[in-house]
Amino acid sequence: MSDADMRDADMRGANMRWAKHIIDLGQRSDGYQFYAQIKYGGIWILAGCRYMPIKDAAKHWRKTRSDTMLGNESQQFLKQARALVKIRGLL
Repeated sequence: MSDADMRDADMRGANMRWAKHIIDLGQRSDGYQFYAQIKYGGIWILAGCRYMPIKDAAKHWRKTRSDTMLGNESQQFLKQARALVKIRGLL
């Protein structure tokens, strides 16, 4: 969204400290948006109705989407999450 008008938005009391711990990883070709979050000392992945630690996410998409475009996209997002967390020094 490039034309958001925030002139009348009341942000008093908004706590955005947690926002640096959420990473938008992108959208898979079927429309699922992927996010990474730092939680419980690790990386958690949110995609559609799935919310799980990154190791469980990798296992899930290997099991359910192995060697498919959606599976490959999912695994790429997980690689990206690990790399960005490291680059940003979040763990």
